Amino acid sequence: MRYCPNVNCSSIEQNGVVAEFLDERSHCVHCQTPLEDGPAPSWSESWETRWEELIRVGSYLDVHSAYATQSALRAAGIRAFVRDEHLAGIRWDCAIALDGVAVLVPESQAESAKELMAGVAASEAEALAATSESADRRCPRCDSTDLEHAVSGRVPAFFSILLLGLPLLFEREFVRCANCEAEYTP
Repeated sequence: MRYCPNVNCSSIEQNGVVAEFLDERSHCVHCQTPLEDGPAPSWSESWETRWEELIRVGSYLDVHSAYATQSALRAAGIRAFVRDEHLAGIRWDCAIALDGVAVLVPESQAESAKELMAGVAASEAEALAATSESADRRCPRCDSTDLEHAVSGRVPAFFSILLLGLPLLFEREFVRCANCEAEYTP
């Protein structure tokens, strides 16, 4: 049995374990590091310093947002892991009860991860504000700017889940004028 001695091997990042190989291999398939003979060291030996307490830096109700955050953190050089993603796909109600899909980072990188995520959130808020200011929408009936975005059809979808066990989506997005109650699609 041979193992990869590289503590930065992507196998550890992805699987959480040291990659072990049969004797025929000479290099790690994950990082191309030359393999060493013998079984992988136990967690109580040299690998213990590699692992730290993982801290939750974000919770999401959908898996895609969690993976997008993980990608942004990894691009910045921060080791990030997604937890409970499979539970969210299978039993979304349990995932909500467990506070969503978690993004975890090592304790030593938690502050920089939170700063990065705060910067991304601030830039998204600025972009949203710029978009809404430039739109300057007005009601076609009364020329009012007091408009609100609305969605209808969620109540029938909820009852179809109760009665049929699956949602029948009849959602319709529209804009409603608070002044004259006119409704139109944007």
